[in-house]
Amino acid sequence: MVGLGYLKPAAEADHYELSARSVRLARAFLDSVDLRAIARPHLAGLAEFAGASSFLAVRDATDMVLVETMRSRSAPVSLRSDVGTRLSLATSALGRAWLAALGERALAQVLDELAAVHGNKWPKLRPAVLRAITVTRNEGCCVSIGDWHPEINTAAVPLRSAEGELLAINCGGPSYLLSERRLREEIMPRLVETARTIAGEIGGSAASDAMR
Repeated sequence: MVGLGYLKPAAEADHYELSARSVRLARAFLDSVDLRAIARPHLAGLAEFAGASSFLAVRDATDMVLVETMRSRSAPVSLRSDVGTRLSLATSALGRAWLAALGERALAQVLDELAAVHGNKWPKLRPAVLRAITVTRNEGCCVSIGDWHPEINTAAVPLRSAEGELLAINCGGPSYLLSERRLREEIMPRLVETARTIAGEIGGSAASDAMR
């Protein structure tokens, strides 16, 4: 990586840090996610409708990585997560929605990976993850009421690209702005419709429809 110019020696001995060239690598990856440009106006509309934030994310190992973020211009407070932010598959609505759209064989494999990462916390975390998957498959949408953060409520749905890649989008904000009732009655229907619209424009599918 040093030879390729992506890492450079840090001030501390035997340590390295990212070089400016790594930014170009990240940009190349983001540009390859073609649906970002298509999803952007729809995510913006969702964020403005909710007065909150909306994200598009892809899976990387046992995390979801944000590849597009939109915030309402009128929101008094918004989630300050930017492109590149990583959220846990196990605790975030984005991650749980993504997990719910997997087939049983793939799901079992990813759950094993999560068990290895979370260690002794997994026996307590696993039942919550499985419950969220079941509910998401029944309702077509994953709702997180303070699960990721005590004062943050979010909802998320999965979608597939034309190439079959599984992604997820969400809408979330502070609990005083997005109560559970508002999240379920107002935001969920708009979120599901947003996923369907994006899926239709990219030639993919709204995974939430197939789960119900």
